[in-house]
Amino acid sequence: MTIRRRAAGAGVALTALACLSLLTACGQEKAGEAGPSAAPRAVAPPSPRPVDCAGVSIRPTVRPSQPAEAGDANPKYEENHAFQSTADLSGQAVCDAAEAKERVEKALAPYARRRDVTDRQVTAALADAGYEKVTVRGTRGFVSFVVDRSPAFCLDGSLGGMLRLETHGAYLEGTGCEKPQGGH
Repeated sequence: MTIRRRAAGAGVALTALACLSLLTACGQEKAGEAGPSAAPRAVAPPSPRPVDCAGVSIRPTVRPSQPAEAGDANPKYEENHAFQSTADLSGQAVCDAAEAKERVEKALAPYARRRDVTDRQVTAALADAGYEKVTVRGTRGFVSFVVDRSPAFCLDGSLGGMLRLETHGAYLEGTGCEKPQGGH
């Protein structure tokens, strides 16, 4: 009887050990996904078709779903930031956004390299360029702004030693050109 009990006890221990090893790996890797030894990679969006704007071919910019520098550091980046997705620009909106970007760049050129720019200067320059529906935030030295032309397009930008501009469609969360806050 002692041999049977030892054999049964060993069988139970092996079964428990197998179940435990399966449970501890749960959620670590998805089917079809490369393991931790895989090289980091950025998700490449499909290349949009160029749009003809007054004889000039403009290719709409598409934001990558995950920054290249993120690599495997945050494999759920796209899922965690899905609430910040924007509509794609197409047709006339691409042309209008490109024209607006050029106008804003010209209006803010005097402040582009300055580190003492203020929100009032940016607001005045954008109003002079014909943009009234603008949100400007910041203090002396760094100012961010949003030119709201939704539903057609949005133009985000910032100044603080250099000028950064980006055009995109309205946010899919229904916030227009204002970047949604939060997530899950």
